[in-house]
Parts: sequence; structure tokens; C-alpha cells
Amino acid sequence: MTALFIGDVAQQDLDEVKKSVKRTAIGVQPFDWQPDRIETLPGRGPVRTIAAVGPSSSTLDELNRRLSQRLARRSNRRAFFPHMTLARLKLPKSGFRIEHAITVAPISFATVQLMQSWLLPTGAEHQTVLEAPLGG
Repeated sequence: MTALFIGDVAQQDLDEVKKSVKRTAIGVQPFDWQPDRIETLPGRGPVRTIAAVGPSSSTLDELNRRLSQRLARRSNRRAFFPHMTLARLKLPKSGFRIEHAITVAPISFATVQLMQSWLLPTGAEHQTVLEAPLGG
């Protein structure tokens, strides 16, 4: 789950970003999240992503709020939409939508990971830069 997308970070700023993520993680307790539906995204226009979507919680909202305060650029702030990407389409596709209710076990989150990502023609690649335990 992406709690906050911060965009490009200059190499010389990475240590400060890591410190901010660690400080944020200390102040938020581990939590569970339970997706309740599968949806295509974005909601309008050609579909690019299929995601598991679910309600937020006070803890998840607090994690997003703290990360946003520390790291979000004013021009990059979006409304928080809790979801997990299941698939990303190589080419956007018009004319179909998925909205399907699901019942799955809650997913437990005990850490925050700072990820570095690259979107390549073959798909996204990710590397963990930092993993910080929630609640210290």
C-alpha cells in the first residue's frame, strides 16, 4: 500500500527523507487494513490499474497525515485513497470497469517502507531504501 507518493528525491536529500520516515513511524502504532472491493483506476478515463480498495482508519489517516506534513510537496498533495495495486496495464484501456466486492482477511502492517521505484516498459521495479517499525 502506498501511504504517500513523494515523487523524485534528490540523492543529497535522501538521508533527511529517511529520518522523517523513521520519526513518522515511531508515532504511529501497527494496524490492520481490510480491502473490501476490487476496482479499476482511475475512476474516470482509460483504466491503468486494478487495485484492492478498502476503507481508511484513524491510524492509517494519521500515518498519511504525518508523512504528508513531513514530505509532501504542496503541488503534489492528493486526497488519500487506501488501495493496493494488484496489476498495472501496459497500455491504458477504455471501455471496461471492475467494481467487485470481496471478503478477505485483514492485512497487518507493522512497518513503513521507503521505496524507490522505476516504471519500465516491462513493468514497475521497486527497491526498499528503508524499513522502519511502526510504534518505535
